[in-house]
Amino acid sequence: MSKRGHKAGRLGDFTWHSINNCVLLSDRLKQIMEPYLTPVTVREVSYENNFEIQNENSGRPLWEITELPIATVDIEATTARLIKVCPECGDKTHNFNGEMLLTVNRNSWHEWDLFSLYEFRQFFVTQRVLDTIQRAHATNYEVWREAVIGDG
Repeated sequence: MSKRGHKAGRLGDFTWHSINNCVLLSDRLKQIMEPYLTPVTVREVSYENNFEIQNENSGRPLWEITELPIATVDIEATTARLIKVCPECGDKTHNFNGEMLLTVNRNSWHEWDLFSLYEFRQFFVTQRVLDTIQRAHATNYEVWREAVIGDG
């Protein structure tokens, strides 16, 4: 899932303030998402409107998803190309073709419904979370990258 535009003065159900931090707008959405939030870190935050645009969100309770569990990509199964290795820390940089189907390393994924990948600091969700979000008619999200869980 990723950012998607919204109208000025109105927050969507998902509000993105960075690629890997998200705010859930409504009590309803938080309740719907509750079964999927383990072991995700969620904290209550508030919204202050510092602009002259009238904003219906000021003072409303919001919940920020700040930490997601992190899995890794199965580089071999994904067939990503190694670009460079950091001589100091050994960290590897790979080229992931935009059309490439990502394979998640099963040993690094512990059946989380919301998670991030070390190689892609973005939100990944399981199909059941996506189905729940769609049934709730949530706004301000976009699904743009697909991944599968590897055989292990």
